[in-house]
Amino acid sequence: MQANQQIPNQQAPYRQLVSIAIQTDFRETSIQTDPWTAPIDETTASLQNQKLRDLVDLTFQSGLLPAHQQTINVITKIQEEKEFDLKIPPPVDPTIEQTEKTRNQEKTRIQMLIQKDIQTWALKEQELAKQHALRIKMLVDQLEERENARTELRDELLDRLEVTKKEQLQLTQLKLTQRAVMELKKTTHHLKTQIADQLEFQDNNVVSDRLIQQKTVNTLLPRLTLPQQKTTKKIVKQSIYAANPLNAPILKPGEAPYRFAGVIRLAGTELKTEEDFREILKFQQEFQVEQVKKLNCKYAVSKENGYLPPRLLPGNLLGAPDTRPEWMKTKRVRKSDELQQEKQKEAKNYVWKQFENPPDVSNQAKSDAALFIQNLIRGKYTQIIQENGKNRRIGLVDELRLAHILVQTRGKDVNLQKLGQERIQLIQQNIQNGMVMSGLSGFLGQTVDQIEKERVRMQQVSRAQGILQIAIRERQRREDLEQKTRSGEILQRQRKDFVRQEITQAHREFVDMVIDQLNKQSLEEDAQQQANDLAMRQVEAIVELDYQKSVQGAPHNYQDQLAEYLNEFLLPEVDRQFQIMKVQKAEEKWILTGELAKAMAEKVGSYHGKAVIDEEGNLETEA
Repeated sequence: MQANQQIPNQQAPYRQLVSIAIQTDFRETSIQTDPWTAPIDETTASLQNQKLRDLVDLTFQSGLLPAHQQTINVITKIQEEKEFDLKIPPPVDPTIEQTEKTRNQEKTRIQMLIQKDIQTWALKEQELAKQHALRIKMLVDQLEERENARTELRDELLDRLEVTKKEQLQLTQLKLTQRAVMELKKTTHHLKTQIADQLEFQDNNVVSDRLIQQKTVNTLLPRLTLPQQKTTKKIVKQSIYAANPLNAPILKPGEAPYRFAGVIRLAGTELKTEEDFREILKFQQEFQVEQVKKLNCKYAVSKENGYLPPRLLPGNLLGAPDTRPEWMKTKRVRKSDELQQEKQKEAKNYVWKQFENPPDVSNQAKSDAALFIQNLIRGKYTQIIQENGKNRRIGLVDELRLAHILVQTRGKDVNLQKLGQERIQLIQQNIQNGMVMSGLSGFLGQTVDQIEKERVRMQQVSRAQGILQIAIRERQRREDLEQKTRSGEILQRQRKDFVRQEITQAHREFVDMVIDQLNKQSLEEDAQQQANDLAMRQVEAIVELDYQKSVQGAPHNYQDQLAEYLNEFLLPEVDRQFQIMKVQKAEEKWILTGELAKAMAEKVGSYHGKAVIDEEGNLETEA
């Protein structure tokens, strides 16, 4: 009734009574299920919990069962403990006469009490082991927290160092880039200065080829038809362009005069037949054989040094005769390949080509393509075509005027040499000057191209070297960073291994100590048990002797004999001393455990900043 009256005042764990009410009212014990139940901690599910003890009386008396399996196990243990306590026989009154039954009862009682005490101490040892494991876990957690904090500080330091190194590397790269740019600028300025000097030298040494007589105060000196002009880069490119026979002006009929395959057409002239062209060609060949000296030039127009297309020059840019000995010529021919031999043979047996075939459907596209590509290479496509066309037209007009005079004087007794002497000399001079200008322009053009190519090559080499240096530094930086990371990982692993070894060693020593004490305790308990058995046998012997004396009828003084027995073999006093000894041993064990834990903590060091682990993994304790 008291247990039933305490039900409204008790507060069971969450959902526990609700689960009991739901599952026990509508289900049998064999088919009970538990989809979800609230967890029960160790404090709730213990044998010393008064609520569970009350629940045992309530549930088992009414025939019900709780829903939680852990609660069932605890209640079962409590019930077994109560049943075991009920089975313990009551103590025997020592003042009355002892019989065989009472002696067996007392012996059974002592054995059951000892067994109960052993079970109680086993539970206490389990709780001690749990507490020890909990302390070890807390110690490991504190060590991990401290190591994590140190790792974070170290990572922050490494990050700051990495940022500083990156900034220094960027500054170094910027300085190197600026230095490379300055060197490139100096090289470019030097090359431009050389090109400007060469162009200035060329401008100072080249004059126009159109000469007339100028009457001065004392002498007649040749003068230019136009003011004297110095050649520039534009004129050099025009000369290079004009030296190529593929760059002949391609003009439409009606726009300007043009020549082709034996026919020279000009509006208002009679040069329309093949015979007229052959007569003009024959007339020009007579003067090509003669060596007429130029007034202000050391070169003469002849078959040896006459104008040749660039592809037919025998090797010398100005077309001078080859004065080398025969053994040198044969040696060079032997060293050259077949293509060079063909070019040399063609140069020896050259034929003057004064006229080019006109463009037709077959070679129009090829000529246009070559013209366009060459003009793109040389630059300023439209200006070059216009200037070159103008110069070609002027020359053609002069030639056609001479041809027109020759046609008009056909069949008449006129000295053609005197009639066109000035124009013939002008044509010869133009041919010779064109040859010289083409050779010189080709040489200058090749020199300029070589200088430009060398500059571009040096620039590319410098850029490639800069890229290579940057790649090498980047690879070195990555290797250094990987080495630092690898070293940090190795150091972290060593530290963790050291801490784990220290904890394992401390735990092993503590476990060995506990095992030794348990062995000692078991030996002492065995000795005490043997002493108790010996005392029981002595008591039994004395009782048996007393019984035999009483049977024999000897007079006894029961009071004196009882006092003697109590003084010699006081069993309750022996039991009390045994319990006192066990309590003292338990206290000594607790004190020893605390001292060992304290010694282990002092050995490992305080984990709140007093112990420091160096880079090699050794434990250093601050003073």
